Amino acid sequence: MKHLIIDFENVQPQNLDKLPTENTHIWLFIGVLHKMLPISLVKSLLRFGERAHLVQLQKTGKNALDFYLSYYLGQITATDPEAQIGILSRDGGYDVLVEHILETQQAQGIVRLANIDEVQHQKITAAPPPALLENSLQPETEPKPQQSLAPYFQAALVALRRPNAFRPCRLHNLQKYLNKYVLCDLFVDKTEEECDITTIKVINKLKTQGFINLDEQETVSYHISDSDLLQKIQRYILTLRPKTYADFQAAVQSRADALCLTVSPNDIQAFARHLREQNLIRQENGKIEYAPFAEPKPQPAPKQPKKIVWEPDETIWKKVIAALSLKNRPNKTKTLRNTIHALTKSNAQETDKLLQHLQDTQILRIDGTKIVYIK
Repeated sequence: MKHLIIDFENVQPQNLDKLPTENTHIWLFIGVLHKMLPISLVKSLLRFGERAHLVQLQKTGKNALDFYLSYYLGQITATDPEAQIGILSRDGGYDVLVEHILETQQAQGIVRLANIDEVQHQKITAAPPPALLENSLQPETEPKPQQSLAPYFQAALVALRRPNAFRPCRLHNLQKYLNKYVLCDLFVDKTEEECDITTIKVINKLKTQGFINLDEQETVSYHISDSDLLQKIQRYILTLRPKTYADFQAAVQSRADALCLTVSPNDIQAFARHLREQNLIRQENGKIEYAPFAEPKPQPAPKQPKKIVWEPDETIWKKVIAALSLKNRPNKTKTLRNTIHALTKSNAQETDKLLQHLQDTQILRIDGTKIVYIK
């Protein structure tokens, strides 16, 4: 069964008129804010009957539609291992998922497509098994064990990435170039038909992983520079999120090897530094944290020790207050000190404490050598 999954937040096709309806499911994922669909698109969907599925998000949220789409994609691969799947979206974040499904062979074929014309005019899907929208014949004889595509894919990628490499700008020329010149040494003991099918699979994988794009005239554009590959590694790392630098280093090295990109430990350190400068990761003691970062919990303020307040003897305090209640009370600092000393028989230190306590309790204040009574 064929499945076309449409990320309508990202790509809004006006119709699906050129798609065959037989054995094809359409999955249309719509965000909360999309309240209307083009009439031409609705008419196209009606052609598919019960095989047209409308999935509308109930709540908004960052990457919410991506999570919905990924969930339903998992359901499709779980219930239909022979599925041929196309994801209509310009979001390159799906490439990691597409590649994982290809590598684990959870579907007969899967590809991400950037626009509806690319789906409707796609010719390289005509050969089995990656076909999404073309009918493929099942072999009547016992199929041969499936051979890994990795050596063919890597040979093609290395050849196209060489300095001053010949990169055909038309699809049929690219297919001919890979078949006759790049992959010919690997095609020993293969029939012409097997060579053609393998070449088509390689081109499909180049396209699925975003190394090439095709327009409706089958013009090929390439995205295989070092910068392009580093962007792919970055997306891979931010999806995988290795927790230690050792795992980070191993993941970068593994991904670079798969992309035929030579990197050294210094290159990986520079890559990690780039991610730090972009505030995408944080490193501490060999561990890595990924954005968005958890805010540190505020530390409670240290408790201040309670201040011990000196309290005078109650009898002595009453004597001092009584003396200061008289009409002829001291109005000079020296006189007040002498009065306190005479009443309480206190030494100089005790007199200072009593004088300070009078100020703390706002009975008086000292202004130079003068006494100003508050109470």
